[in-house]
Amino acid sequence: MPDLVPRLITYGLIGIFCIPGPLGLLFALNLTLHRAAFIHTAIRTDGMVIWMEPVRTTRTGAGTYIPVFRFTANDGRLHIINSDVSVPFSTFKRGERIRVLYLQSNPEIAHIDALSTLWQEPFVVCIWGAVWSSIPVLILVIRRRRRMSSELTLPPR
Repeated sequence: MPDLVPRLITYGLIGIFCIPGPLGLLFALNLTLHRAAFIHTAIRTDGMVIWMEPVRTTRTGAGTYIPVFRFTANDGRLHIINSDVSVPFSTFKRGERIRVLYLQSNPEIAHIDALSTLWQEPFVVCIWGAVWSSIPVLILVIRRRRRMSSELTLPPR
């Protein structure tokens, strides 16, 4: 009976960690599939970074910034878009020419055609899900090794 409380705590923790890890991996897969579909159907055009909106800065001036960019769609209208991800300041410069991907049916859905802006979100969520998924696996491996080593050291009956 005294072995029951630690066992319940262990399995409770394993259960808590089992939920967000696989959900994070599924969410990362969903993000990846949506981003791949967007890239496949999007129209490419030239654009320009017009501003780097600070999100978080440090005393040294480093931090993250949201690129604000403009482009002209096929219909001739100018669009100004805030990126959906923040990047280090050195990633883009004000006035820099960039490639832009946008949906012809809705040019307000646009992204800078760069690895950091297109794949940052799915990558971060995937890493998060993998870390959370590995915790219950590590707990179970450690418990199994302890059990195996204790069985090997017990005298035969």
